Amino acid sequence: MARSEVNSARLSPVLRSVLISLGGLIDKSSARWPRNRFKRTDNQYAGKVNRATLSEKQAKLRPRSYDVLHLTTLHPTAIMPHTKPPSIDTLAGFAQYDSATVQNAHALLDGYIDAQIDYTGPDLKEMLGNPDDSGGPVVGVALTSTWTPLHEPADEQRLMDRIDYMDSIAGCDLPVVVAMQDIDIPARRGAIIGDGMAYMMRALGAVGAVVDGNARDLPGIQRAGFALWAAGKVPGHGPFNLIEHGIPIKVADMIVYPGDILVCDGDGVTRVPPNIAEDVLAKCAEVREKEGTSHKFFSNPRFTMDDWEAYKSNLG
Repeated sequence: MARSEVNSARLSPVLRSVLISLGGLIDKSSARWPRNRFKRTDNQYAGKVNRATLSEKQAKLRPRSYDVLHLTTLHPTAIMPHTKPPSIDTLAGFAQYDSATVQNAHALLDGYIDAQIDYTGPDLKEMLGNPDDSGGPVVGVALTSTWTPLHEPADEQRLMDRIDYMDSIAGCDLPVVVAMQDIDIPARRGAIIGDGMAYMMRALGAVGAVVDGNARDLPGIQRAGFALWAAGKVPGHGPFNLIEHGIPIKVADMIVYPGDILVCDGDGVTRVPPNIAEDVLAKCAEVREKEGTSHKFFSNPRFTMDDWEAYKSNLG
């Protein structure tokens, strides 16, 4: 079926009921796909609160360092517009290292950098780790999005935004870590991910989500085989809208760009820009070798103070 035919076709009763159950996604007075895709302005989703106040406050939640990476709307075939996406072998390489080792490796390469573009803050919690029970990290490329879970019923355009976002997951040739930010006022009050979305995203190729906001339905998300990092848990949400996707967002005070490599484990999430991924990966091996030597030295059951003095004499 051609795209134009899909856009004009009526939703099936089953699909309609599924989408409504996921958060009131369409206007019940209409069951047609929208013909046009257009960018929303902030005040188009202001809901029942003051529109000007809402847009001003939400603007403050958006990262402003767009000059760091020049980004356009994300397309499945161009994860980053200015560089090639990482290879599956590169992602597999990072899966051999924990998030702390990766952060140390990045520091070896570039020196210590601003935490906001390096790793997540302490308010992000590992809710559900790697579903393969290996204890290893979850690694994937970031597909970013912003959401509001409290104000204004969703309309057809927001349904199309949702479908576009899900299409970007399905169209990515690499494992995806979904990166989501709650920009409602107040933020982090309703849930922006639950088991319905987890099952859908998992089927389309996502391996987990990092969420600057709340989750719900954790037992269902676990059954879906979907890893999850979030700020908290709540049992509900109100009118539920996707606002934008393929843009820079913030997750636990870390700026995430579309196409970033995210290494996620019990410590949190470390971000690796894809254009330096191979160099960071090489440094990971150096970090592991250096730390392994140190751990072996200090775990020697015959360790003595003479060993300690010898260690100090070799510093610097």
